[in-house]
Amino acid sequence: MTHSAYSDVYITGLGLIAPSGFGGGDFIGSLAGRDPNFVQWPDDQHPPRADALLGMASDYPVEKYFTDRQLRLADRAMAMSMCAVGSALEDAGIEKIDCADEVATIFGSMRSEHSSTQRFSVPFLMGKPKSLNAAQFPMIARN
Repeated sequence: MTHSAYSDVYITGLGLIAPSGFGGGDFIGSLAGRDPNFVQWPDDQHPPRADALLGMASDYPVEKYFTDRQLRLADRAMAMSMCAVGSALEDAGIEKIDCADEVATIFGSMRSEHSSTQRFSVPFLMGKPKSLNAAQFPMIARN
């Protein structure tokens, strides 16, 4: 095994979108008490544990990171992911990178919204693979 000069990794910023809000401050504040954004599971679904609650993350500033056109092309998972990346960069104090040869921002996700996956896959499942819309592919395989 060889030692590389680039073996040290430092996490300098964290982007967080949670039911309690956007960013670390909202999350830390929610730890003090029961978060009202968590609710009981619906009666027609079976929770993994009897005391499990559901939370919906819905308060994140998409307008801050996206133009109107970009928002039309992004699904919910994409919007949430990119807002989290923007928050992480801000948390790290990185407004612009002056040392691009020494700094890397890494983001990866293979999570996609079910609705985006279904919309992309329907032509194939209906036996019409030539009707697949390549423009929808980034919604299901982003990185």
